[in-house]
Amino acid sequence: MGSGVTYIGYYAFYSCPSLASITFSGLVAPTTVGIGWIGSTSEGVRGHAYAASNLPSPGGVFNDLTMGTVLPAIGSPGLPQDLNATAGYAQVTLTW
Repeated sequence: MGSGVTYIGYYAFYSCPSLASITFSGLVAPTTVGIGWIGSTSEGVRGHAYAASNLPSPGGVFNDLTMGTVLPAIGSPGLPQDLNATAGYAQVTLTW
C-alpha cells in the first residue's frame, strides 16, 4: 500500500485466498479500515511495515492483520550521477 493511503474500504481484500502479504510502504498506518477488509483470506497472510512506522511490530495486530517481518530501512539516495544543467529563459533544467 502506498504511503498516502488513509482509507481501506469494506471488503477490500475479501476472499483473496492467494493473498500472502500486505506491505505498507508509508510510515503512517491507514486511519480508517472497513469491516471485512481481509475476511476469508489465508490465515497466514501477514502485514509488513518499516520499524519507524506507527504500525504494530511483528506479531502485533492491525485491524485483524497479524504483522510479519519488518521491512528494511529506507536509505538515503546517493549523489546524482551524470548531472546535466540546461539553461533556459529564467530557469535551469537539471537532469541526472
